[in-house]
Amino acid sequence: RGRILGSFPEQSSRACAYRGELLGLLAIHLILLAVNKVAPKLEGSVKIYSDCLGALNKVTTLPTNRIPSGCKHSDILKNIMIHCSNLSFDCEYLHVEAHQDERKAYLQLARPSQLNCCMDIKAKNPDAFEEVDWRAVYQTLNDVPRMFQIWACKQVCGVAGTNAMQARYTPNHCKKCPSCGVEIETCGH
Repeated sequence: RGRILGSFPEQSSRACAYRGELLGLLAIHLILLAVNKVAPKLEGSVKIYSDCLGALNKVTTLPTNRIPSGCKHSDILKNIMIHCSNLSFDCEYLHVEAHQDERKAYLQLARPSQLNCCMDIKAKNPDAFEEVDWRAVYQTLNDVPRMFQIWACKQVCGVAGTNAMQARYTPNHCKKCPSCGVEIETCGH
């Protein structure tokens, strides 16, 4: 079977793990809405899994006509309520226990658990930017010499002239850091 993995940054002061779970459920609903637009007479049911009981309960108990005022995350909930309440197929909401791969091998897990593990890994990717203030980056780089701008760009992209990078192009070039002599010299070291 195939799978779709996706992610998107939350650029809000309200960002939190619970809101992230709700955003994931919204994304699933919008994909289902797109499928239903293409196949408006589609019947049957889909299973929607989440490891967050709170988000599942919130989505399954949404009112049909109005989100109460003062309700947290009403922007997400309103989108689900308005756009995804009239699908031609049923949605079954199921809880999947989180972090099952800490106790069992990935291949021993059921498919929903495996997919949940994939999303957990994606959500905890330390290399991903949570939020970038591009105006501040531009203003900062705009005020420094051109050569520093080039150096900073190469550092961020991981292509600076480190020993690890030079060893890719020069045979027998030593990858080790000239300062410590132990670690491989990369942009991060």
